[in-house]
Amino acid sequence: MWIVKPEWIFHGDTRKLPILSIDIEPAGARFITGSMDHTIIIWKLSAINDEQEEEVQLSILTQHCGPVNCVRWSPSSQYFASGSDDGIVIIWEQVEAGLSDNLEEWRCILSLRGHSSDVKELSWNNSGTLLASGSVDNTVILWNIVSKQLAPARILNGHESYISGLAFDPMDRYLATVGEDKQLIIWSTNDWKQIKKISQNFNHASSQPLKRFSYTPDGLNLILPGPKKSAYKYTASVLKSDEYEIEKYLVGHLQAISVAAASKVLYKSDKNPVWIVALGGYDSAVSFWKNGDNEPVVIKDIFACSVADISWSNDGNMILACSSDGTVAAIGLDGELGTPLSQQEMNQYMFSLYGSRPPVPIGGPHSHSHHKRIEPQPLNEQKEERVQGGKRRIQPVLLSTPQSTGGGFPQSPQQLPQISSLQLPQASLISSPNFPQPQLRNPIIMTSPNAPPVPDFKDLQNFSIPFFASFSKVINKGTSKSYTDGICDMKMLEISQLISADADMVVECMEVKTHPQFKSIIRFREGNKTLWQRYLPHTANVLTGSDVFIAAITAEGFLYCFATGSGRQIMPELCIGAVDFFESNGAFLIVILKDGKVQCWNIKNQSIHLESNIKSIAGPIVKAVLKENGEVLIENQAGEGYIYDLELHAWARVKDPTFIQKPDERMSGWNPGSIEEVLNVDLQTFHDFSLTTMEMQLLRLKKLGYTEEYAYNLVRYAQMLADGKDMLRLWDICMELKRANQNLLASIMPILNANQLQFKGINC
Repeated sequence: MWIVKPEWIFHGDTRKLPILSIDIEPAGARFITGSMDHTIIIWKLSAINDEQEEEVQLSILTQHCGPVNCVRWSPSSQYFASGSDDGIVIIWEQVEAGLSDNLEEWRCILSLRGHSSDVKELSWNNSGTLLASGSVDNTVILWNIVSKQLAPARILNGHESYISGLAFDPMDRYLATVGEDKQLIIWSTNDWKQIKKISQNFNHASSQPLKRFSYTPDGLNLILPGPKKSAYKYTASVLKSDEYEIEKYLVGHLQAISVAAASKVLYKSDKNPVWIVALGGYDSAVSFWKNGDNEPVVIKDIFACSVADISWSNDGNMILACSSDGTVAAIGLDGELGTPLSQQEMNQYMFSLYGSRPPVPIGGPHSHSHHKRIEPQPLNEQKEERVQGGKRRIQPVLLSTPQSTGGGFPQSPQQLPQISSLQLPQASLISSPNFPQPQLRNPIIMTSPNAPPVPDFKDLQNFSIPFFASFSKVINKGTSKSYTDGICDMKMLEISQLISADADMVVECMEVKTHPQFKSIIRFREGNKTLWQRYLPHTANVLTGSDVFIAAITAEGFLYCFATGSGRQIMPELCIGAVDFFESNGAFLIVILKDGKVQCWNIKNQSIHLESNIKSIAGPIVKAVLKENGEVLIENQAGEGYIYDLELHAWARVKDPTFIQKPDERMSGWNPGSIEEVLNVDLQTFHDFSLTTMEMQLLRLKKLGYTEEYAYNLVRYAQMLADGKDMLRLWDICMELKRANQNLLASIMPILNANQLQFKGINC
């Protein structure tokens, strides 16, 4: 047996913050930690035993707004889940590469919002199709990960206090939950009904926020922390899984046991295979208990304070344990406690017990197990200079589009280099060798190795460019600023996004200084072959476009639009003035002028789509998005989000800044005030506050088109109305649904029936 405490595993910049959860990837390449500092870090597992290993930290993720209480890999290693004090469960998946500082790119693919308070515990079923989450709101929620459903698949209500532990049995027949109400509930996964509810003193005398437990790998026993037997003896209980009666106690820890983690495999013995469980306690000790042995193996004083979590490797030869002291310990068994069964032997033994093999995990880890981030590739030497304040001014480099199928580039411009100007090698545009070469500026580049052939002239009538996804946007200093992902501090030329395309297509804007009539050229080319080029009498410095059109804004305030396929000018020069924001998507083009005027055109139909002004929205605009259907969303500096309602011709608020949870400040969606203010209101006022917030949220979800979230919250709203005996509003919403959506009406009918409510003319 060996013990290692790597100094390179820690959270926090200046001090080691508590590590609340740890989990080893089933595939065996990585492990993850979640901490009090709101971050998740992915580490290289092989570095535990290799002191020469470099680049041990693969990725650091910071999307949570509260302490990360639990991190758990899916059985297939394709995803991992995290739960936090912000009440959100996030599902993460690896993408191929990116421009962040992380060695591996992991993206949030699902942000699951259903709990009203802290998420304390997570557990995957063994097939990886369902994720269970337990919360301080006393509920357990089941999430369907395969269908990527955002609304809860099932909500289990049975505990009277917060959930402190969750575990699926190895055959996915049962889900066991433990709450601070001293109740153990066994749920059937067939119909999610309670099949057993046991009231026993699992609670220790000390304050204990978590009691992590697990089934043994054969499913015959359940190992739980507690109860306390005497002043100096703390135990874990071994329950038989047939009747869930206590079979024996594991006695020895001097303080409360916080986690009981059984190995994922069984071990060979003279008779039936046996299990091994690792216990961690508040006495900073870790103990190993082998079924059938009388004495445990105990490692004392391994940490400075309590053990927070324990994770086993899939081969059963190593555990990782984390502590509230901010450190991690690795313990290798090297067969000293027994020889693990092979996977084939495990399957045969489980078949002998249950007549079937354990569920097979769905999915699998991506083949790109470890990639460095994609770096911009310069075509010429990058130059730097220091400006006032110590900031760097960097001469630009060209970025090529990655050959990625895993999500492309990240959206944040802070991850991209700041660029002040661009010089490219001279290239001839006209065959005459004496023609002066133009200076290229503001390129938009999209590349791919599989470019289709340039069509012959006879095929131009059928020519289209379906291989264009969209163009990236280039912003020039002093002309406009990017709202798409935030504003660059120095407001210099910035390439905010590059999107993968299926062709090596380039759109360039070039300055002409040798002709008195023309000042710039727009050129569209495939590789080195020019498809079309157009001369402009003004100085173009901002480009955007899509498969429908390419648009340019000039320094003089003119807008030019050209057909992407042919280069034909499809709109007259529009004098629009100084532009603050410029974006395209599909057939739509939007500009936000410096005076606050907003105009969006349908270039394909040659018509105005919307015309408004953002002066009515308080505060500076820091984010704007143009969707492919022409919807416009903006966000101001205060965190308020708006969408333009084409029917009402007004900006509808769809995001409230109070819903943003800051790391150091917990906010309530309906009341951002102090706790004292909440406690001093009567129940009716509290009910009215909650209903007001729910009604606003329903309207926002409906406006944003979030159908699943809208349906889920509509049922919650109807239940609140029924609980409060608010018959007038309940009848009103039923009448509206009768006219608009019979399916949604059917979803709240069980609430009416359960409360014995009948409205005339309402039936489904």
